[in-house]
Amino acid sequence: MRTRVFGITLTAILLVVLGWTVGQQSVQAQKQKTDGPKSSRFEVISAGLITAVLVDHETGKTWALSGGGGDQFGPRDGDAQEFAWSPITKFDDLESFRRWVKDRQERQHKWQEEMFERERKADEERAKEFEKKKG
Repeated sequence: MRTRVFGITLTAILLVVLGWTVGQQSVQAQKQKTDGPKSSRFEVISAGLITAVLVDHETGKTWALSGGGGDQFGPRDGDAQEFAWSPITKFDDLESFRRWVKDRQERQHKWQEEMFERERKADEERAKEFEKKKG
């Protein structure tokens, strides 16, 4: 289970970094263009089948289109899938990126352990209630 979650998390991080890279290349290409009509401030660039990147040509900031719920198979509990533009973190060196990844992994691990502990306690409570009704 943890390996699967780690794999999904790592894939998501790599997609965001890939999207950011594509977005930065587009920003640089736009800056090199000096003739022709003025382009708009924002540009949406496809980053594969899963996401898109929003580029602000004035500031150089980038955002990735992120799903707000569900999983790779769609929304859960019949809710409509929601999306939001989440900022893409830019790293100037490899060590900063590694620290960021390590921090994200530690936070994910802590969240998972807390979730598993809550589920374990809920299971114990249900078992006690079952024993009361049975006995």
